[in-house]
Amino acid sequence: MQFKPSFSLTVAGYWDELEELSKKGTIPAPLAACLKSLINSQCHATITTTATEELVRLVREHLPNGIMLSDPLHEVLYDVMVFVPDGGQESQRRSFFRLMPKYPGGKFKYVKDL
Repeated sequence: MQFKPSFSLTVAGYWDELEELSKKGTIPAPLAACLKSLINSQCHATITTTATEELVRLVREHLPNGIMLSDPLHEVLYDVMVFVPDGGQESQRRSFFRLMPKYPGGKFKYVKDL
């Protein structure tokens, strides 16, 4: 069974592709900006966007099946995940987004939970 992402982007052109999706109204501009930061973080190991309630809502609404990133050699399906610090609102740490490779037919678990 083939898994269909919410949409596909290329590593080389994701910035322009997200601009176009935003201009066409396919995704809201704040989500496009969030994804630019998130993909940049994935590709270049930089700090990613803070997961605000509004951005979490937009990700949930527009990316229920994740996103596909491709380059000339690979296609990788990702889920958008959120780091939630222990202590919730009381924590000094922030919530932020991360891309997690997705493998249909199963799920990741911590080794300690096996």
